[in-house]
Amino acid sequence: MRKSSLALFTLFTFACTTVRVPVSSLGEDQGVATGAIAPPQIELWLESGEAVSAGESSEAGRAAREALDQALANREITAAALGARDPLLVVRERAVARTPSRRHDQTAAIVGMVVGIVVVVAVVAVLVVSSKSSPKAALPPKGTGGPAALAPPHATPPAVVRVPAPHAGPLNPTPPQGRVGAGFHLEPYGDWPAPGFYFNPFWDLSFGGALEPEPLVLAPREDGPSRSSWSAPDAETDAASALVASAPPPPEEDAAPEAPPVTLELPPPPDFTPDERGFFAGDDTVLELDLLDRATGRLLWSKVAQDNADPRDAGALSRMIDEALIGQPWIRRSRSRN
Repeated sequence: MRKSSLALFTLFTFACTTVRVPVSSLGEDQGVATGAIAPPQIELWLESGEAVSAGESSEAGRAAREALDQALANREITAAALGARDPLLVVRERAVARTPSRRHDQTAAIVGMVVGIVVVVAVVAVLVVSSKSSPKAALPPKGTGGPAALAPPHATPPAVVRVPAPHAGPLNPTPPQGRVGAGFHLEPYGDWPAPGFYFNPFWDLSFGGALEPEPLVLAPREDGPSRSSWSAPDAETDAASALVASAPPPPEEDAAPEAPPVTLELPPPPDFTPDERGFFAGDDTVLELDLLDRATGRLLWSKVAQDNADPRDAGALSRMIDEALIGQPWIRRSRSRN
């Protein structure tokens, strides 16, 4: 009866409920990066001792985002950080935060463990003292007719026969070795004869010569009903309008092809397994900072920082970022302007 009561008391003392729900994920509600620091990405889990309401989840997500924005505020990146033409800092966070009910359950479990250990030690001490104070059974006096204790007969040990083990050959014996078209040419006609004067005694006095042909030039057209029928139609006539309407449209100029978007070479997110947390684990936060060249998408620098920090605490996140950026001259903290 005592053992069963003690087991029930221990089970009641150490049994607690754990509820863990996701609040946000990486890449969710991510804005457009307009400056040198991209909007941070947050994966947040909320750990509670009871059911988590929608309002409690939204409030935890908002507090975590505001804390990380405040930790990244007043930080400036140089124009050519690590040789980048267009530097971009990407910050990703994976964290677990505890609700007040979770903290209360952990405190109550610690108190229960202490009380339970004290009770268990007290019960064991009582059992030991009670066992020592109980009367022992009386032994019969010497010389009485009680049964004499007979010593067991001496048993001869069996002889041990050692048989040599047969010679074993090698476990792995060496296996046996095995054994264009044709055309015509036109001659030039010849030069025109040069003009000259001659006298034919048989004929009257005459003059002869030759003139080279000149290009044909049309005279300007006169307006009015006397114009010739072969002249080009005016723009005002129906024929001209029909000709213009039937003409094909001018070819459109080919637009310059758009350059494909640049893909950022982001590494995988940092390792984080909230399911492996123990009951008494506190808040946990992992930050990954990646510097990339937005013009080429190439990864230039990466750093991971982890601490038992509350993701809703801006001061704790700022200290984690400062430790991760130690020795990096391409980023500095600017003075806040009030």
